[in-house]
Amino acid sequence: MGVPNRYQAKPGSVEFIFALSFLGTLMFQITLYCSYGNEVTIQSYRVLEACYMTEWVYRGPKVRQNLFLIMERSKRPMVMTAGKFVNLSLSSLVSVFRSAASYAMVLYQLYNA
Repeated sequence: MGVPNRYQAKPGSVEFIFALSFLGTLMFQITLYCSYGNEVTIQSYRVLEACYMTEWVYRGPKVRQNLFLIMERSKRPMVMTAGKFVNLSLSSLVSVFRSAASYAMVLYQLYNA
């Protein structure tokens, strides 16, 4: 009970190449968003240490107060999200790719049974 041939693109056909390039483009875009989101999170961890390593002891009270506020805020890392639904990080990227591979294998088994 396979799928009729009219729904399957033959390797090397225009439809197949278009679908493959579309998939590659989507994967590239997701990779960019997640890698930059991960980088933002990593850099936000470094803000606390950078503020502490400044010569804040020799500065005025206003500068010390501002540095203290920055350090307190930086105890919680900044995390980029996609619509407040999922964190954009490398672990999310791996999860998306694993899910996509699982769905592709299910569809392959379904259509080639």
